[in-house]
Amino acid sequence: MKWDVSLLLLRFIHFTVDDVYGWNKPSFISNWYPIESQNSENSSLTVTHSLGELPAKVDIQIKVVIDGVDYIFTGIGSAQRDNDITHDYGGVVYIYNNAEVILSLPFGDADCGGVAYTGSHLDYNGPSSPVQGKHNNGFVRVKAWKQADFPTPLFEKAVQISDDETDSFKEINHQSSVLPDLVTAQTRLDGGYYSDGQGVIFHMKTLSSSNCIGGLLFGYSETKVRLWVPYQKPLNDNDCNGAVFFQHDGWGRNPLVSNNGTVVLKGYKLDENLIFETTVRVEDKISSQDMVYPSLYNTDHALVTVQVKHDKNGGNNQGMIFDGAGTALSTNTKYSGVIYVYTNSSILLWTPSSLKGYMVFIDNRWGSGQMPSAETSADVIVRVYAVIECPDPSSLNSNYTISNGLRVGSVVTYSCYSGYIYTSGYLSRTCQSNRRWDGTDPICSHMQCLYPDGIANGTYVFTGKSVGDTVKYTCNVHYQYEAGDLERTCQLGGYWDGIPPVCSVIKCADPGGVFNATYRVAGFAPGNTVTYTCVAGSMHQAGDSTRVCQLNGSWNGIPIVCYTAAGSTNFNPVFYSPQELAESIEKTKKELTVDKKTTSSYARTLVCATDPRPSSLYIGTGGIVLFSSMLAAVILPDIIIFIRHICHMSNIYRRQK
Repeated sequence: MKWDVSLLLLRFIHFTVDDVYGWNKPSFISNWYPIESQNSENSSLTVTHSLGELPAKVDIQIKVVIDGVDYIFTGIGSAQRDNDITHDYGGVVYIYNNAEVILSLPFGDADCGGVAYTGSHLDYNGPSSPVQGKHNNGFVRVKAWKQADFPTPLFEKAVQISDDETDSFKEINHQSSVLPDLVTAQTRLDGGYYSDGQGVIFHMKTLSSSNCIGGLLFGYSETKVRLWVPYQKPLNDNDCNGAVFFQHDGWGRNPLVSNNGTVVLKGYKLDENLIFETTVRVEDKISSQDMVYPSLYNTDHALVTVQVKHDKNGGNNQGMIFDGAGTALSTNTKYSGVIYVYTNSSILLWTPSSLKGYMVFIDNRWGSGQMPSAETSADVIVRVYAVIECPDPSSLNSNYTISNGLRVGSVVTYSCYSGYIYTSGYLSRTCQSNRRWDGTDPICSHMQCLYPDGIANGTYVFTGKSVGDTVKYTCNVHYQYEAGDLERTCQLGGYWDGIPPVCSVIKCADPGGVFNATYRVAGFAPGNTVTYTCVAGSMHQAGDSTRVCQLNGSWNGIPIVCYTAAGSTNFNPVFYSPQELAESIEKTKKELTVDKKTTSSYARTLVCATDPRPSSLYIGTGGIVLFSSMLAAVILPDIIIFIRHICHMSNIYRRQK
């Protein structure tokens, strides 16, 4: 086969803002676990997915690291062959339920199975790559999506199928009239586990009744889905020689064979999440093909699909789509399909090259030979799906809220931090389909203060108007600081702390009086003088008789000392300011004011009233007599002494004559 490069269609998808998104990243991604083929003790691995429901989609990634590059193979939904045939094979078979995923690795006496395989160079042509061939060691992890991680299905159908010859083929009309981008075929097996259908036949038939063959093949178009299962031959005593699913005889340590099951089909449109698509026409012989992505993709979250589209120009399955395979299990019988391996930067394809290989092949045991195909030419469609996201929208000096994560159409709204103010850019931005936020980042600058307040009789200097900057004030010459703040700082709210200072005219204090001296003050402003004069009888002994008010508000010199001469009267002058003098006069007036009611003239204006009662006469007369007696008792002795003294002095006077 060959690649028709002229028909290579490489698209880097663009969307509109109105696209509706319904596909998300996988809700569960396990750790990477080391795996090794042909190890009976570690041929099975159980991973708990913790979704709490049956996954809508399971993707098993097998990683082989070569020269620092991670090559990713994909797990398979059923082992189509056993290890009885000495033909190399590889892969990891998986089943799952609502709690866990069970992985089965190749092991057995034949020792021909690996954990991953690109196919024999005799069976497949493809790029010359270090990953080509069989690999016995690697790493595996599980990715699982909830149903809520997917958009609403275009359709959902359920159908019974078995390995009975009359029940091994089914055709279902899904009636959506839309070609799905992805169809899942989940088969409920015995024991409640599920397996996934495949789009490739590696093993057309068994060579003996002891060989195993199984699996579910499916393809789909705009109107229908077809299912094929290898039927069980009559009177065959080997359960796995024809089965809906098997992992046995060379796979895992817990054999499981299901000869019937219920297939649940769901179709999805994922084109709104399509970030890469390549369609390649394959005819005849293949040339080396390694397709490079336009950018690096995150293999943690992306979903890579490779599909083979049957030609529309004829055949039973014209226009139908079949999934490719992430590993090779072909035998020496006829086989079909494309093998793919991918990295975060490219995808590598291998297509059948031998006479037994086909792009699409269905015949013989599969579906009892109904709707057979043997196509050597087909279109290979490679797609990468991912949640299209914009980068982290965080912006300097701002908080933000976001409506729907980083997805297209999500709106981020910004608000500046406290102490910052919006100056430019966009406070609301929308995630675009080009993975960029529209508009430009908002600029939130430090909130600035206004120019500082000026002051009377002073100047200021400031370091700036941003938060933390300071302004310093200085009073002019002949003025002094009286109140307020000489230094203020710009605060987060855009204001200066404190209050502007007050600069008042510099004044000297009252110099006060001096003992034995009087003084006269010309004023209290700088340059004004105070003059002292010793009082009469005092002499100037020391100090300054004249002192000048200085710029710093103090009087120069020292107070005068007046010496008092002996016998002189000391006089200590007191100086009153006009206000103090007025207060002293007012105080003196208050002290000298006499209440008129306390004067004798006021008392003389009072008149006694006459009391006509007899008792008042008796009491009054008795009082007078008593008072007269007491007065006579006190005064009479003095009168007698006085008379005697007069008589004595008279006698002395007569004798002197």
